[in-house]
Amino acid sequence: MFMRFSALAVAALVAGAGTSLAQDVSEGTLLLQQPAISKQHIVFVYARDLWVVSRKGGEARRLTSSSGAEFAPRISPSGRYVAFTGEYDGNMDVYLMLIEGGVPKRLTWNPGFDIVRDWHPDGKRVLFVSDRAAGTRVTHLYQVGVGGGMPKALPIPRAARAAWHKSGARLAYTPFNDAFRTWKRYRGGRTTPIWIYDVATHEVQKVPHVNASDSFPCWIDDTVYFASDRDDRMNLWSFDSATGDLNQVTKLKHFDIRHMSSCRDAVVFSQGGALHVHEPASGKTTRLRIRVRSDGLAAVPRWQSVKGHVRSGSVAPNGKRVVFAARGEIITVPRQHGHARNLTNSSGVHDRSPVWSPDGESIAWLSDASGEYQLMVRDHKGSAPAKSYRLHAEGSFYYDPVWSPDGKHVMYLDKAGGRSFVTLETGKVRQVSRSKGSLGVVRVDGVWSPDSKWICFGERNPRTAYDRLLLFEVATGKRHALTDGFADTGSPAFSADGKLLFFVASIDNGPRQFGLDMSASASRNWRSSIYAAVLKKDGKHPFGARSDEGFAKKEKADKKKAAPKVEIAADDAVAKKGSTEDGNAKKKSEPPSIDVDGLDQRIVAVPVGSGRYNQLACTDKGLLYLDSPAGSAPVLKSFDLSKRKETTVGSGISAFDLSADRKTLLVVSRGSFAVMNTMGKEKKTLPIDGVRVRVDPAKEWPQLLREVWRIQRDYFYDRNMHGVDWNKMWDRWSPFVAHVRHRADLDVIIAELIGELCCGHEYVSGGEFPKKPEGVGVGLLGADFVQENGRHKISRIYRGQNWNPSLRAPLTSPGVDANVGDYLMSVDGREVTGRDNLFAFFENTAGRQVELELAGKADGSDKRSVVVEAISSERTLRQRSWIEACRKRVAEKSNGRVAYIYMPNTGSAGMAAFDRDYYSQLDKEALIIDERFNGGGKVADYVIDVLSRNVMCYWMNREEWLGRTPFGTFEGPKVMIMNEMAGSGGDAMPWLFRQQGLGLLVGTRTWGGLVGISGYPPLMDGGRVTAASFGVMDRDGNWAVENTGVPPDYEVVQYPKPVIEGQDPQLDKAIELCLQGLAKRKNKKLPGYKPPKKR
Repeated sequence: MFMRFSALAVAALVAGAGTSLAQDVSEGTLLLQQPAISKQHIVFVYARDLWVVSRKGGEARRLTSSSGAEFAPRISPSGRYVAFTGEYDGNMDVYLMLIEGGVPKRLTWNPGFDIVRDWHPDGKRVLFVSDRAAGTRVTHLYQVGVGGGMPKALPIPRAARAAWHKSGARLAYTPFNDAFRTWKRYRGGRTTPIWIYDVATHEVQKVPHVNASDSFPCWIDDTVYFASDRDDRMNLWSFDSATGDLNQVTKLKHFDIRHMSSCRDAVVFSQGGALHVHEPASGKTTRLRIRVRSDGLAAVPRWQSVKGHVRSGSVAPNGKRVVFAARGEIITVPRQHGHARNLTNSSGVHDRSPVWSPDGESIAWLSDASGEYQLMVRDHKGSAPAKSYRLHAEGSFYYDPVWSPDGKHVMYLDKAGGRSFVTLETGKVRQVSRSKGSLGVVRVDGVWSPDSKWICFGERNPRTAYDRLLLFEVATGKRHALTDGFADTGSPAFSADGKLLFFVASIDNGPRQFGLDMSASASRNWRSSIYAAVLKKDGKHPFGARSDEGFAKKEKADKKKAAPKVEIAADDAVAKKGSTEDGNAKKKSEPPSIDVDGLDQRIVAVPVGSGRYNQLACTDKGLLYLDSPAGSAPVLKSFDLSKRKETTVGSGISAFDLSADRKTLLVVSRGSFAVMNTMGKEKKTLPIDGVRVRVDPAKEWPQLLREVWRIQRDYFYDRNMHGVDWNKMWDRWSPFVAHVRHRADLDVIIAELIGELCCGHEYVSGGEFPKKPEGVGVGLLGADFVQENGRHKISRIYRGQNWNPSLRAPLTSPGVDANVGDYLMSVDGREVTGRDNLFAFFENTAGRQVELELAGKADGSDKRSVVVEAISSERTLRQRSWIEACRKRVAEKSNGRVAYIYMPNTGSAGMAAFDRDYYSQLDKEALIIDERFNGGGKVADYVIDVLSRNVMCYWMNREEWLGRTPFGTFEGPKVMIMNEMAGSGGDAMPWLFRQQGLGLLVGTRTWGGLVGISGYPPLMDGGRVTAASFGVMDRDGNWAVENTGVPPDYEVVQYPKPVIEGQDPQLDKAIELCLQGLAKRKNKKLPGYKPPKKR
């Protein structure tokens, strides 16, 4: 059973825990990250800034204070300079500064990210890793001189972390990025090895590797020190490159080593939030006590706008005020007169999902003030204390509260798919239904009848994933089916008089119900229609036949005088309870009950065309609904029941809320909120962005961490939490909140906490960070350059598709006279020489026209001017170039017999690539599918289905052309290439490829991240965290692939030397296997013409 704490208890735990860890943290500041060491100093990251301290510890001194990030510091061999990555100009670039501090000097300008890794031993160059030349998910190593100039690429094909040997002749590096930031004890295909690269020969010496992550390589003399979790915790290890000796240096038990570097006589690393120094000469490892006196500006309480933090809203019954959930507060905003009111003022508490009561007197919302979410109800002015209602014995997350029209109950959904309501007078909770049938949260619809005696709700069939509608009788608890389950139904809405029940149904949505499958995306777009159920046996057909006659029966005139209109005070959100326009109480007519017998025969179609409808609501005159055409903005429409006419209320409206008096709409459109009448008139945009709330980060941060802990507790797919004591993990990591001075520090704790679950797809992102410098976009030309004859010379121009905006190639556009071998003489009139950093001349040019002077000769004697439009990224051009190079290689080596398809992911781009390249190459005899670096997305069942097809029959016409069914068949040999960077959907595709016996797998073991994520509650400050909400099983019910990956049939590792020499060993092996398969395959004889039998 999980422990439960109040918000107050959480704060107390963080501030004053009596554990040994709390005693340790009192001896120095923790959460110190990414240390770099020299003979005298250590530079590290804390609160997203750089700090310097004596190598012995003590009082730290701040080096930087930008609102952007500064990270990855490295101290020069002389100890005089610090190179680091800074985010000063809206991009991650390399900077240099004195160890004493001062103004940073910028060294790189490319719009890709540049992250410092080391100094060259000569002290004149900084080594960094960048994605600037990447077409796939790889990074490369570069060096830039401390005096500036153009960075030069190292020939190593792929690299992530790296450190130079003191000789400058060898480099220890990891060939790809770590996978363990939020995934401890990772054992998939991306367990990083460490290779020692020889600059002269391009050969590598491998540090002995097991199926564990080795990272953060650094040198002392000929020994490589690194961190490895081969004993489950990241500890310090050493490898003597001369003798081959491998040794474990530390045996730390509770916290992993995070980041390390070295100087000539010591290694520094972060562990348990503190910095430690290991000196090999003495064998001693010392924890440093470092005091960081940060001004903590990011933690100072402040008033700020709720702009960007409004999550939901509800309009008052009379339409004169709206209640919003914004930045964890519940706020009401007037339509015209008065001021905004904050009903909660609760930094450190997440209040959300407010709804206004039908009588306007109260507001209900969800709050975690108790440590678990409960329902809160308070008067709309906040005059009296809120009353709380416990909704679940164990605690959970809840959605979509809805008041009953009589104001006695509030209905809601819980995370487990349950629909319940709480009676406010007694606090009693009754369950209406529980649905399964989604890998995420089942959020089916539910509404009250106008008399509060019935609930119409959706319930999902777990076998079909279709929703059907049922009726729940509140008095008896009996359930009655409204729809039969042969259509997917939802969005129920009772008419204002309670005589009709409208809903939406679709009969062609089946192929799209399980959205994880790629085949769902391949199916046709679904459509739906709107229907109405006549609730009484004697009820009239709402759309029955009408006939015009030549006489009319006279009706008795209604002698009742119209009541005078009573104005409501401008700042009063609601009229007095029970009052009418003439001030006299008026007894409401009793709506008719529901005759459930024969109800299915009283369902009729609403006479509007089919569409993609949702969110039905009824006004006094008719029906409101959203229509969301595929690829277009949603449109809010209305249907007048008496006139039987459909009209458009507004376009671009993504959601709406109808007031209890059915006269006013709150609409959400492109991030803004407005109120208007039900015809779309009298529209008033609400100034919600001008509302300010008091934010106290020091109170928020404990709540955010606790929210993350609860999300994992309730949404993680394994109720056993992978065998991890989740309460113990809270005890381990929550005390670190006392050391948070910046939102980035909190992310460090969150990553460590969720990483304990040892699972893929556990991510943390977003949150409220100080606004980083915006900077300007650096433009690119879609070309490579070399420095020659004192100039920058074009060595390669990347071809694109200039009709396609994502593949626009500036130098191949019509009218641009640019050629390989041309020298770049100037940019917008400024001369460019080979000593300059070329990209510095393209600041603020992305998407803009740039005038270049090009010349065929370095002296510029034949220079000419061309005008080009620079692009912001070359990634798609470089990826296309790599793909076409692979295709060309396959064609040349197979003499045109083998088809090649590259799939970058298993989402829409991957599906489009497959469809484009599969059907256009049906004339080939064998097939290679390359899924290296595949980023996943969906499960590629569609691809597997297509590849599994066999010819069922042939067709022939008079001209003897032979067709076949299915036409898209490929019966020759098939090979799939994969690597450690292919994951998620990129894990599933080769796994299913093998399972179906389609062919052979070549390359390296895949990532091993075959769990999935769905939807999760946002954090109070806009941050996001995911929890693996489902995992994959094989057909025997065994958990599969996750944290292991898919092994190849033929393992082929891309070592640097053959790749530098122009080879692609993995692709070459795939070609070889295809050709072998073709050689063994008997040619299939296709049918020829023979006359049919005489008839």
